[in-house]
Amino acid sequence: MVRSITIPFYYLVIFCITCIAISCKGPKQLYQDNLLFIDSTGVVNKTSINFEEPKIQLNDLLFIQVQTADARINSLFNNTLQATNQASTAALTQGYQVGIDSSINFPVLGKITAIGLTRNELENILVEKVSAYIKEKPSVQVRYLNYKVSVLGEVTRPGNYSFQTDRVSILDALSTAGDLTIFAKRNKIWLIREINQKRSFYFIDLQKSNSLDANTFYLKQNDVIYVEPNSKKFILADPTYNRTAQNISIGLSSVGLIIALVSLLRN
Repeated sequence: MVRSITIPFYYLVIFCITCIAISCKGPKQLYQDNLLFIDSTGVVNKTSINFEEPKIQLNDLLFIQVQTADARINSLFNNTLQATNQASTAALTQGYQVGIDSSINFPVLGKITAIGLTRNELENILVEKVSAYIKEKPSVQVRYLNYKVSVLGEVTRPGNYSFQTDRVSILDALSTAGDLTIFAKRNKIWLIREINQKRSFYFIDLQKSNSLDANTFYLKQNDVIYVEPNSKKFILADPTYNRTAQNISIGLSSVGLIIALVSLLRN
């Protein structure tokens, strides 16, 4: 004879409540998933992140302007569009491109090695070389014309973004792209950087305040930021999964309701 097994009623109640709780992600957890720097205690971190000025790379486009008191000297050391006191829109579209031989071809001075130098270092070299042709010390300005960063993945406006300064942080880039979406993994963001034809990958967890170090906080020209999507996006994008989840939720809710009614009738 097969002995019947009786499961206590309150075990069924606990089982159903557990299933419902597991099937749904609580609001508190969803809130935590979308926060940044959740481990921060609010205490000021005295460890400073030193800004390392970017080095000039292959194919960089540079705006270079030499200024002296003599307009004729200015016209010698600047191309036609750049020989103005105020840089116009046309001047900003022109520049000196760093060639495969690591140099730029500058008027009068000829080829000047630029790769591996910072803007300030190149400015000092040009000041020294131009000073050999004139009495007074010239003023030299070097700027990037193609300082851009690509932001991909789960941001509001993915795309390529150009900046007028080379002091750009990853937070600046993300805010320029419209901030992270609700489908973004705050704890899994990739920074892809290529220097001298060598590609490096950095993993950034924006939910940890110590994840942004000197290598990842300030960006370099042509950096790529990729923000991974979280599971919520795939769940919402899959209609089959949605129907299944809805059916399970409805089924568990119905079971819970039936158990509650039975409990009331028994009492």
